[in-house]
Amino acid sequence: MRLSNRDWKRLSGISRQSSLRWPRKNGTSASGREFVNFSGDGPKICFRATIPLAVRPKARPRVFVSNKAFREGFVRQGLRTASVDEAFPIAWTAMRSLTPTETRKTEKVLRQALAVEMLSAGLVPFTRPLAVSFDFVLEGDSCLAPVGKRDGDLDNLEKLVLDAMNGVVFEDDRLVVMKWSRKRFGAESCIFIEAVEVSRSLANSPIFSFDI
Repeated sequence: MRLSNRDWKRLSGISRQSSLRWPRKNGTSASGREFVNFSGDGPKICFRATIPLAVRPKARPRVFVSNKAFREGFVRQGLRTASVDEAFPIAWTAMRSLTPTETRKTEKVLRQALAVEMLSAGLVPFTRPLAVSFDFVLEGDSCLAPVGKRDGDLDNLEKLVLDAMNGVVFEDDRLVVMKWSRKRFGAESCIFIEAVEVSRSLANSPIFSFDI
């Protein structure tokens, strides 16, 4: 799924370059810590989406020293040669990180799909504490468990989806206070995503346990 700038503006009334950020509605406590209020115990605003996408785990960024920035550091310091002690701080400031292309492309496609789902539901990014759930369906035999090396770690699958949701489904990922997820095999690859506002009673209730 790919949205042009024209389609993006038509659907949302905003530019894609604006990163879908809305004004914050948080407060500040006496200690300076930011806070948001829980929702009431009445009906909750809920977001549900099924995204037909084979999500791969979020890959670690590649960290490297930029040769250009390293050379510019020598020029700023007025150096032609340097000892290890002199070169180390220059190399440190020349460090760069690069997210793998596949991860960036997948996150972009997922982000656009989520934006369309939010707009279709008439929702804007959540600003209150949230509970989220992810059901990752990988194409394969449902009688088997997806624990192979190519199936990816569950936490890395979550990271990619949470990053795609940030600024689109919720204003900031710090609002996520409860999370449930699983990965399993199924007929077709897809992701079932749900986000719901958390009430104070739910937030303070005992955590669920598994019956074994």
